[in-house]
Amino acid sequence: MMSIFLTVFGTWIGQQHVSMQPLQHFFYLWPRNFSISFAVELLVAQPIARLAMNRLHQHQTNAAS
Repeated sequence: MMSIFLTVFGTWIGQQHVSMQPLQHFFYLWPRNFSISFAVELLVAQPIARLAMNRLHQHQTNAAS
């Protein structure tokens, strides 16, 4: 969902005006944006989130013992 919204809203913000251009070219722009956002999620965001959750659970386990 985020890549869909950012394909449209990100273009509007980057161009500093609202136009129909991102909607007209949506199916050309979206696959690239989806691939980039998926790669970032896979390689950056998820490993950081996993590490944070592991440390949180480890802290909670140690505090309960």
